[in-house]
Amino acid sequence: GNRIHSATLWAAATDSRNDVICTSVVLASTVFGWLTEISVDGYAGTFVAVFIMWSGFSVLRDTISPLLGQAPEQDLVRDIKETVLAHDGIIGIHDLIVHSYGPGNRIISLHAEVSSSEDMMRSHDLIDRIEREIMGKYNAVACIHMDPVDTDDERVKALRLFVEEVLAAIDQSLTLHDFRVVFGETHTNLIFDVVVPFHYKKTKDLCEEVQRRVWDTDPQLFTVATIENSYT
Repeated sequence: GNRIHSATLWAAATDSRNDVICTSVVLASTVFGWLTEISVDGYAGTFVAVFIMWSGFSVLRDTISPLLGQAPEQDLVRDIKETVLAHDGIIGIHDLIVHSYGPGNRIISLHAEVSSSEDMMRSHDLIDRIEREIMGKYNAVACIHMDPVDTDDERVKALRLFVEEVLAAIDQSLTLHDFRVVFGETHTNLIFDVVVPFHYKKTKDLCEEVQRRVWDTDPQLFTVATIENSYT
């Protein structure tokens, strides 16, 4: 079960272990009662019942969590990121999601950032090669969305760095992606997604806080932020 991460084998092993423990308790209580003429059947039965309920709850919890959705192992997340970023032409990745449907049945999806100045056909070929590499390495279906990123405009790069500093000042765990800038005559829109940890508590007022801090520096900058949770 541990080798192939099979919840079915874990459940079967737990059931076999419970049979051994329960039988041992019943046998021990019988021998104890025969030797001492003190009846402990009620205590033994209570222990066995509680133990079975606790084991059943544990098996149910471990089985339901993958079906309802749970974060993948951090070692797997780190390895996938390193695999993708090892390719020249990939600037960054985000929105990594690992869907698990049992042993040998996984779907890995992510967004890979590439330079918008790069030839799209070459970038598309790169994405196809990474998908095939992930399929072979992790025995999983891979789906990668290609995100073009402007890496040549110094104004955009400076504004992105500014917003990243604003987010870091609010909370070091906040990150952004899909950063775009729409320049106008009267104001400039900064459009981006903010990634927050799954249990982040201050999501409700985060957009207003970011806008307030940006206005403290430049009242002509307007933020259009979308808040999303991290799935890893």
